Amino acid sequence: MPDGLENNAMAEIAFALAMGFFSILVLTLVSVGSGLTVGPTGSSAARLSVSPAAPIESAGPASEGPLAAPVLQADNLVIYYAGQFFDVALRPVDPKRQSARPGLVLAFDPALPLVETIRAREKISAPDLMVTVLDQRWLDRLKAAP
Repeated sequence: MPDGLENNAMAEIAFALAMGFFSILVLTLVSVGSGLTVGPTGSSAARLSVSPAAPIESAGPASEGPLAAPVLQADNLVIYYAGQFFDVALRPVDPKRQSARPGLVLAFDPALPLVETIRAREKISAPDLMVTVLDQRWLDRLKAAP
């Protein structure tokens, strides 16, 4: 009468392989999603460069060619902070009116809970919306704003 030990070993091997593939999937998703940050001018081709101190309209591409960093226009950035949406000048904006613009970037506080981040993201229905986090200079500017 077989005791089924060989079936248990195969099940454990299959389970270990499934865990390995899941770990690779999670690492891939995290590494793909971490390329965009709103912060100081960087040389990385996957970074958006927006400085809170300098006017955004005057910023040019960091380099020429296929690896040029994308340039963010002032009217394409929407900041979500303390439950409100702001433009680059830190004036409150209506998220429904922002949805029609192409190339929109929504920036969050990195300490914002995921549930609130998802709720804020759902308020803007732009099809090509990019989501990123704010750096410390933006957070300091937002805290100092009235």
